[in-house]
Amino acid sequence: MASNSDCPFLDDFPLEIRTQIYKELLVKKIMGTADSVSRSASYGADINYGLSPQVLRVCHQIYVEALDVLYKENTFYVACFRVDNHLSMDMDLGAGSDDENPNAVQTVEGPLVELCPLTRFQNNQSEMPFPIPNLGNCSAVSRVRKWRVVVSRLTTAGGSWDPVWSLREFCEVISQDPPISLELLILPCGLDYGRNNNYSFDSYEQILKPLRILRNIQTCAINQACAADVPDIIQLADDGLVENFTEGDRALADWELPTDLKMEIETLITGQQPLDIYHMMYRNLVAYARTFERHRPYKMQMGLRREDITRIDSRCLEYAEFLDTGSFNPFIEPTLHPLEFELRNCQDAVMNSGEDEWTFKEHRKHALMHLE
Repeated sequence: MASNSDCPFLDDFPLEIRTQIYKELLVKKIMGTADSVSRSASYGADINYGLSPQVLRVCHQIYVEALDVLYKENTFYVACFRVDNHLSMDMDLGAGSDDENPNAVQTVEGPLVELCPLTRFQNNQSEMPFPIPNLGNCSAVSRVRKWRVVVSRLTTAGGSWDPVWSLREFCEVISQDPPISLELLILPCGLDYGRNNNYSFDSYEQILKPLRILRNIQTCAINQACAADVPDIIQLADDGLVENFTEGDRALADWELPTDLKMEIETLITGQQPLDIYHMMYRNLVAYARTFERHRPYKMQMGLRREDITRIDSRCLEYAEFLDTGSFNPFIEPTLHPLEFELRNCQDAVMNSGEDEWTFKEHRKHALMHLE
């Protein structure tokens, strides 16, 4: 639409009427259900959800108004469930090893990112993409104002791959721009199937710990999920499965969400209590430490684990300069420099212990002492 042309829709209809029209075109209940990420529909890639996104292409003003409705009025479903794929090589058996066959294709067996309508195309992959997607790279996630989040306490989910339930990355992504409402649904023990009948469960405290970095969310509710809330990629357990639990598992499975813990988390999330975001502080610490290293290949490897370096993809052009020459940081392998040791401990404090204040700050202090 030309900038100097008249638009009766914008000129004659008040914003309230236009907003109602946008709602009819862009707001659907399926967005907040497990059906939106059905495995049979390629994790949602084959579903149009009944939306009419063409309205976003009419003109800039309509785009701004309608986009606001799309992300504010819809409730978005997300199952905080990722798969650590055991990569297999799709090649002829006679072609030799992976290194000898440049045409080898890495295939995936399960979703790479948390299951959500916003990540449906990232999860509909048969070959390993590069870079490997993650929730933080999806810019639309921070625009969503209403979330319906599903998580399980089961530590060994069913499947030929290794699925992992975790709220950590989701909470880190939305912590910088908190939504208006958050509903967390926890699968009761015995609802989802454990691979090889091996059942172990995280405590409620461990499952909910990532939520402690959230603030300023207007409404928060923590409830129990039902079978309809489970994505169909997760196998549901048979009736009476709880009877087969071991005594230790049964004792943990019988625990209900403690009322005081539920109230504490909900109060914390909806409050405005000051908070240090340690995963961001760690990133800033690594960026600062890298300014002291002049050799670029070594600089790029600072803060990385040895196992992370060995798994770096050769398609990463930034790392090609030392992958091709074998210029690996000697302060990480074969020996570990005290600075790298402190960076490793800071990372562990964030990754393994959530927001462990004392541990992180103590090791950060030691890292800064080495630098300065």
